[in-house]
Amino acid sequence: MMTSHPRIGLIASNQTCAAAAASLRHVALLALLLLLCCATAGAAPTSVHGRVTSHFTGQPFAQAWVAIADAQFRVLEYVAVAADGAYAWSGDCPDSAGTVCNATVYAASGSVPHGYATASFANGAQDAVVDLQPHALAHLSGSVRRPATPPSYVGQVRTFHYDTASSSWVEVGGVWSDGLQTISGYLAEGRYRVCVGGMAIGLQRQCFDHRPEAGAWSQQTYTDIDLAEGEQRDGVDFDLVPGGSIVGTLIDTLQGKPLVGVPYNGHWSGLPQGVTVDLFDADGVRFDHATAYTDQQGRYQVSGLPNGTFRVQLGTSLGQFRDPLQVYPGIPCAATPCPVAGGTPVTTHDSYSVSGINMPLHPNVTIRGTVTDAVTHQPLAGVTVAAWYEIPSGWEAPPEFAVYWTQSDAQGNYVAYAPSDWPWGTYVVAGSSTYVSSIHPDAPCAPGVESLCLDPFPWGTWGGVALAINAHTGDAVTGIDFALQAGGVFSGFIRDFTDAPLYAAFDLYDTSGTPVGGFIGRSYDAFGHLAAYQSPALPPGTYYASATYAYSGPCQAYSGRPCPTQTQSILDVSPTPIVIAAGQDRAGVDFRLPTDQVFADGFGG
Repeated sequence: MMTSHPRIGLIASNQTCAAAAASLRHVALLALLLLLCCATAGAAPTSVHGRVTSHFTGQPFAQAWVAIADAQFRVLEYVAVAADGAYAWSGDCPDSAGTVCNATVYAASGSVPHGYATASFANGAQDAVVDLQPHALAHLSGSVRRPATPPSYVGQVRTFHYDTASSSWVEVGGVWSDGLQTISGYLAEGRYRVCVGGMAIGLQRQCFDHRPEAGAWSQQTYTDIDLAEGEQRDGVDFDLVPGGSIVGTLIDTLQGKPLVGVPYNGHWSGLPQGVTVDLFDADGVRFDHATAYTDQQGRYQVSGLPNGTFRVQLGTSLGQFRDPLQVYPGIPCAATPCPVAGGTPVTTHDSYSVSGINMPLHPNVTIRGTVTDAVTHQPLAGVTVAAWYEIPSGWEAPPEFAVYWTQSDAQGNYVAYAPSDWPWGTYVVAGSSTYVSSIHPDAPCAPGVESLCLDPFPWGTWGGVALAINAHTGDAVTGIDFALQAGGVFSGFIRDFTDAPLYAAFDLYDTSGTPVGGFIGRSYDAFGHLAAYQSPALPPGTYYASATYAYSGPCQAYSGRPCPTQTQSILDVSPTPIVIAAGQDRAGVDFRLPTDQVFADGFGG
């Protein structure tokens, strides 16, 4: 389709052009202007044609496509390539885009994979000839052997290309691992370095050929890989070996002890905390990177280090602390790049561990309180306390929450941490498997501390209104106390008709059919073996329950009844009541859901 883009405020029809030509003898200047206008209005579209052939074999490409684009490479149209490699296009390449158009062929097919080829032609050109000759890619392959049987994960393959224009090495990717021991990839002709291993997999990083390196990849002597067009290069092999390690602990500086999580209800631990570890060589160039996780003592470890001297940068996502990014030993870093040159050098060896690479963390806001029995007023030890806040997420994305977990001590006291000046505040909940959870200020919530009392928050809470806590950096908030009521639980198994364990979303109702809470129950342990689920601690009373497989799958009301429709009450399906007494575990509340999807949350489904 042809679109006219006049540049001046004169518009001329064919009749006007004819009249102008007839009057040329009388008004020469006006006629000349009008004739020029006619020429503009009737200009032919840009047209281009050419052939697509392999630079490597000279053979034409069939079943390829040429993209016609403007000067900013915005595609105007895709043109099919004929069996003999010919293509042709005619159309508008908008003046506003620039003075040229572009023709590009991407990933042309053939027995040998090829890259792309592009060429420009003048906007407004007539019958321009633009031939495209994509270059064949070289194929590189090899194996990664490691001291483990059977083969295990070998991690990322890092590929660098030498850019002659800038005389520097640039990471380009293009070579991949099958996840176990084989690497392969297609690369354009040129000079490359290929490296595997490192802290991410706990084995020393090696760059071809077979050499562990203790410095930046750009500053060592390597055996470079020079690839010719279409070359088949095999034997790019690696033999990974163990390395040294560094070990450290996340330290709660206020309490002078390791920062650890706490168990709740047998399977929620509040752990692990992720720790990013970056090593920088003597020239300040990042050598390696890995993510480690703390254990029950707040300790992390990374392995696979060679002999060398490095500076260590540590990071964590814990927003409750004002120094979550540091350079060892404890130098805070407000933003990247961190002042790594000011850190203390750490010398590693490939035969032993370097310990004490700790991360001392200073809280933003401190929250203190006590946990007592609502009836006896005696302190409760070992009660889980969670201080949580919502992290903004994208439109229609599910909300995310950051949580600081702790426990009350023998005197019922606890210390929790929170971010400073958080716009939506921090909420504090407390509870255990035997005491009904509560959200500050002491409002019981049936969903339990494990779910952070989020149901039905923020639209209301059971028995009261939740109160957010907000404070400035360095502030100490006291008196966030809890008086918990002793409760009971129910437990059982969730299985399909083959007796395979499942998980389900539970909804709880009181005797009037009013929803009073919910929780997620799982009938398998961390290894996927059958295990009983358990509800949060509930106030003594009578309840009805329904279980929905995988949040939106088959639903069943206890015992064996179909779930109500949207227009029904739970009472309409005559469910079996579940009577809970204080301190009781009502076992045998089982569900058998009609699904054949086994282990849907990661154990095989």
